[in-house]
Amino acid sequence: MAASNLWKENGAIVMAENLSSLKPRLEKLGLGNIAFAAIVKENLPGELKSFQRYWKDPVYVDENLSFYKAQGNRQMGLFSGLTSPAVWANLRRNKNAGFKGNLKGEGYILGGVLVMGKGDQGVIKDFREEVWGDHAPVEEVLKACKEISNSEAKL
Repeated sequence: MAASNLWKENGAIVMAENLSSLKPRLEKLGLGNIAFAAIVKENLPGELKSFQRYWKDPVYVDENLSFYKAQGNRQMGLFSGLTSPAVWANLRRNKNAGFKGNLKGEGYILGGVLVMGKGDQGVIKDFREEVWGDHAPVEEVLKACKEISNSEAKL
């Protein structure tokens, strides 16, 4: 499937993090037709199934790392990650929210979120993970979604 099919009709939020909690807010704003898609970089045994406990929308494996290359093919080294206060704060936040990580697979590549406009509107917003575990600011994602639809909905 061509990636552009994800946003052709209504726009899409393409991500490597979990923003599914936005769906109810988008629906209240009349923006419920915006597609959600998660991109993962590898398909390790049991990992996709585990991920889908938290994520109910389509999940695509990006074996060629095209999504990550489009975001600059950025990586964080082990030493940088282990000594970063921001990484440790993100780990605490995720643990407190009930998310468990593991040390399986490739762990250096940084991801992010693309908010794609419909048709040839292109990228509305590109949020890039700066350190492991960063999240896109929810209010900024909502604002970008409003730009997709040209809705009069009030944020």
